[in-house]
Amino acid sequence: MGFLLKLVVIGLLVLLFVFCSRKKKDAPSLQGWLDEKYPGRFQVLYTESDGLFTKLSFKVKKSIVAEKANPMVQALLPYDLRQPDLNLADVNIDTIYSRAEKDWKDVEAFLSILKNKGLSDWSVGIRDGKLSTVIIAEAGPNQRSEYLHQFEAALSAWPEGVQYDKEILIMSPAGMASYRGQDLPLQFWLGYNRENWKQVTYSLMCPYDRPFKAGDWIGKWKFNIDNPRFSTYHEQCRKAAEEWAAQNLKPAINLINLVEFEQIPEAMELSLFSFPYSWQKADDQETIDEAGHIVVEFDLDEQKVVRIQVFKSE
Repeated sequence: MGFLLKLVVIGLLVLLFVFCSRKKKDAPSLQGWLDEKYPGRFQVLYTESDGLFTKLSFKVKKSIVAEKANPMVQALLPYDLRQPDLNLADVNIDTIYSRAEKDWKDVEAFLSILKNKGLSDWSVGIRDGKLSTVIIAEAGPNQRSEYLHQFEAALSAWPEGVQYDKEILIMSPAGMASYRGQDLPLQFWLGYNRENWKQVTYSLMCPYDRPFKAGDWIGKWKFNIDNPRFSTYHEQCRKAAEEWAAQNLKPAINLINLVEFEQIPEAMELSLFSFPYSWQKADDQETIDEAGHIVVEFDLDEQKVVRIQVFKSE
């Protein structure tokens, strides 16, 4: 009897193992769905959750998917593992990848023009639907102005550019040398490579319905506050504000742990760091009454404080 019971238990364990293995094997996946619907055509490159906070589910995802025949043709596909056909039944995959292929061809065409203009170090990609030209270099104001004229000349040789919003990104060279002169696919900006955005120091964006004229954009570069340099500049300005306040404001003030940042529209190389302050002691700041702001004017190119002013609250 004991022997038969052991056989029954072993049999049940085998059935349970087979069931679990089959269940795991049959679990839906985007790669599996693509292989079924488009055999041999696509490869999933990267996947992340897309509904953890909005839909409270780890099964709502998005993936970067490339054509196997040309891995530079990439698109971002959102899907839901809880739904039939991953909620992709009504998605026109062919249309999405037809557009992605056109984007790739346009990028290649513009890269060719840049090389013919002697700008072989410039890189190009499509980011959020914009034609994104990436210049990996440290660039002061004069060099940035020269870039604008070079970009205008390149665009004038490529009429197809009118269909895109256009952006120019200047990126810090550290660790980026291998990307010079490259076609930058979607994967360059998303997935594991999101940190690349932090390498951007300056950017500007021209909408598709506005002709690009270099003279319109001189001095209009926007500084990227996600770049690590922003934290360095912020600390430099905060220290300057504290030292200035110690000498010029009585009684002693306390800087509130907040900051407002903006670039001066008429001179974008200059920025304002505005630090609110209070007369209260630091340990009394559960409820904070702002007494005013210490505004530090900072030159982003020279990396130095230009002027400090105080504006007292009414």
